[in-house]
Amino acid sequence: MMMVRVGVVVLVVMATVVTMTEAGSVGAGPPGPPCRHTCFRENPGQPDDGETYCCDRGNLPDIPSETNPGRCPHAIPCPASGTRFQPKACAQDGHCRYHEKCCYNSCVKYHVCKLAS
Repeated sequence: MMMVRVGVVVLVVMATVVTMTEAGSVGAGPPGPPCRHTCFRENPGQPDDGETYCCDRGNLPDIPSETNPGRCPHAIPCPASGTRFQPKACAQDGHCRYHEKCCYNSCVKYHVCKLAS
């Protein structure tokens, strides 16, 4: 009887591990498209500073990587809630105009095209 219980417990644990591995993690939902480009969160003083995240899952044009001149501007305070400004998402400078840089925006929590400084 003891041997049967141990066998059932091992089988349940193995099934759980396989299910978690296939799903990615518990509660993650269905897997999305593969990540084409990762970016770093630049959010000084915040817990997510320096973390990588997927900034392109195939939703942006697949173009060669470019580096536009200039630097990302200093962060500015977030606009009041309810503001209806939708910045242009990017994964690299090539997704932006020549005078813009692809920079992390701590208000929307992803990279957007910003006027280079």
